[in-house]
Amino acid sequence: MAVAAVALTYTAVYSFLSLWRHALYNSSMYDLGLFDQLIWNMSHGRFFESSIKGFNYLGDHCSPVLVLFTPLYWIWDDVRLLLIFQSAAIAASAFPFAAVAAEVLGNEVAAVIMAAVFLLQPNLGYVNIFDFHPEILLVPAFTFAMYFARKGRPWAAVACALFALTVKEDVAVTAACFAAYLFFTSSRPAGAVLFCVSAAWFGVAMNVIIPANRPTGAVTGYLYMERYAHLGKSLPEVVQNAVLHPITALAGSYDHWKAVTFFRMFLPTGFLAFAGFPVLAVAAPVMGYSYVSAYLPQFDVRFQYLTIAVPFIMYAALDGARRTVDLLDRAGARRGSPRLRRPVLVWTVPAVLAGLNLFSVYWIVHSQLQVNTFKAPHNLAEIKEAVALIPSDASVATLNMTGPHLSHRRALEFAIAFEPHWYHYERLGLPRYSLADYQLFNTADRRWTRNGSLPRIKELKERHGYAIVYERNSVVLLSRMKGTDAP
Repeated sequence: MAVAAVALTYTAVYSFLSLWRHALYNSSMYDLGLFDQLIWNMSHGRFFESSIKGFNYLGDHCSPVLVLFTPLYWIWDDVRLLLIFQSAAIAASAFPFAAVAAEVLGNEVAAVIMAAVFLLQPNLGYVNIFDFHPEILLVPAFTFAMYFARKGRPWAAVACALFALTVKEDVAVTAACFAAYLFFTSSRPAGAVLFCVSAAWFGVAMNVIIPANRPTGAVTGYLYMERYAHLGKSLPEVVQNAVLHPITALAGSYDHWKAVTFFRMFLPTGFLAFAGFPVLAVAAPVMGYSYVSAYLPQFDVRFQYLTIAVPFIMYAALDGARRTVDLLDRAGARRGSPRLRRPVLVWTVPAVLAGLNLFSVYWIVHSQLQVNTFKAPHNLAEIKEAVALIPSDASVATLNMTGPHLSHRRALEFAIAFEPHWYHYERLGLPRYSLADYQLFNTADRRWTRNGSLPRIKELKERHGYAIVYERNSVVLLSRMKGTDAP
């Protein structure tokens, strides 16, 4: 009952925060609008169609798990469903983790505290507030997988890991590491089967599914290899250089923010996770290839790339907490001190970790307030007025922060190419600018765009036959005049 109260509180608080952010037009077309349109399209029979990407989403990432969201949209066709589901999915992880904690620490109160520690992990808080990402499903998937492995049910653990494989192609690396963990700690047959399936799925996803869904004439190879160009020109070369020259790879990939992220991932565990070998070893590869990436957000606590590591870090911290309790208990016994005995220690250590996590929550709130996550734009009323003028079946091009409020349509694009993925347009031969029927701009918002909106508005009017249908307080809505053909 106490764990359920913790989970429900978490779901309610983080659902409120993410819905509040969305209502203030601070959510993003990358990624909330992207996944909302994908699932909405599939609920209307259009398999992984994405006008935001400009090609079938399976040509970017192999995420068949998104199909499972389609029936939910038949029940409630609303982008807010994803935000609430995300909070609930994370919260569900508290139950298996608390069950293992109760056995490991031998104390129900300590188990409840550790469940709260799990949910307060800073990466989960940041990612939960920041739009929606299917990677969040990896948290309950691997939390339950570890639970079943600890309970002596290796095949149930394999089933959870197989589900995780459907979330994204690179999950196969972590699933293979978890297979090794199963092989050496629980069941050799289960570990061997999972390892083989993970390797086979990775090969199929990378060499068959993703290339088959690329635009005609697009470059071959993994789209995100540019992030590792400093280590080599191909995946085998990158892996070879990273394995044979690890010091050079780590040093050449260093950025001070990566050190901050490393600190913030492990401080909430009191660094006890490092005493949790071999569980922590399962997360080592994903943290390694995320660290050496030249794309800084990939090793940033505020983004989704490290979320897959959280269950293993927290289980490792749980094992580290038990070893700490054992150590202090023996030390107290030698000194004859009743104040340092196990009945007190088993809830004192988790309580200290909870305190560290409350400090991490302060980090989250402080940083989100700094970037105005919960502050409405000065022209929010005008943005809503302009959005209301756009027909529901019209094609639309807009900026990143207004996209999620227009994503229940088949044709939605960026009015100006999305800055962090500029190279995608070059490699895939995609147009950098849209000629949709309606073009919505907030000229006061320069986030995520290479240039401001004013030059593009001028070009649309002078060269492409668009007319302004709404203009007020930096908000500009243009519509292509009837009879005008795009060149």
